[in-house]
Amino acid sequence: MKKVFVYVMGLAALLAVSCNNKDNSTTLGAPATQELAQVLKFSNPVQIGDYAFQSIELTEASRYIAEYTESKASAGASIRYGKYTYFNGTFNLDGLGSLKVEGSKVTINPSFAGGSAVEAQATVTRSSAKDQSVVNACRNWTITKIVFDVSGKTKEGQTIGGSKMLNKLDMKEIAEYAKSWGLAITDEEMDKMAKYSVKEICMTSAGSCVVAFTGTDTHPFYADLNLNGSNFTFSFSQEDIPILSGGKFSGTLSFSGNSCIISGKANVVYKESTFEASLDMALTEVQ
Repeated sequence: MKKVFVYVMGLAALLAVSCNNKDNSTTLGAPATQELAQVLKFSNPVQIGDYAFQSIELTEASRYIAEYTESKASAGASIRYGKYTYFNGTFNLDGLGSLKVEGSKVTINPSFAGGSAVEAQATVTRSSAKDQSVVNACRNWTITKIVFDVSGKTKEGQTIGGSKMLNKLDMKEIAEYAKSWGLAITDEEMDKMAKYSVKEICMTSAGSCVVAFTGTDTHPFYADLNLNGSNFTFSFSQEDIPILSGGKFSGTLSFSGNSCIISGKANVVYKESTFEASLDMALTEVQ
């Protein structure tokens, strides 16, 4: 009964967040850089110092997502994520450098590794989002409320479950609750998750979802995103965050003013065990 009460009260709080906004329109203003949004897929990896860049996405809301591999690292592809500005034909990417796009030719002036200009050929795909729900979603968000209800069994057959309402998405805090419900999370895993507190979520019409964290030594979390009207699916695999080692999150998006409500169910894999979680989140747009 307590579990049901927590979840119902959490949903009531989420509804209050949505209803407090007087503007019930489902049309948000255009994202800040909607007309500039594009994906640059390089014909060959662009080598800058120890990094080989495969692609750079310029999002609808002043963020860039650069996919790369590092020659000194054994892991696969990583992403570099940050803000960008545009002036007089040049994109300035915080922490990466500047770039110009002229047809299929891309010129990058990196802000690291000596700063020598690099030219590359790329397939350029511009954003063509028309559906209003998709346009609404393609911006940057911060979490103001989250309610989750978890249930499932471990591979040994042990039942776990619980509900909680939080004002932010902090992976260590969630892991502590999951451990108290019976999930066998180790101290080493707990320490690993301590630096993962969500700063913002970025969604794009090109099928990217990036979760950036407050810690300066953390890699952003990347998920494949499918937006179909007000319906969405995130597919993710993140080895650095043990309780999010893989899974899917599907549901619906609704909008009011500068707020978004996400409601859905997630299937999460942890140590060969799968759990189902009902998730409801209130988000507020950030620039």
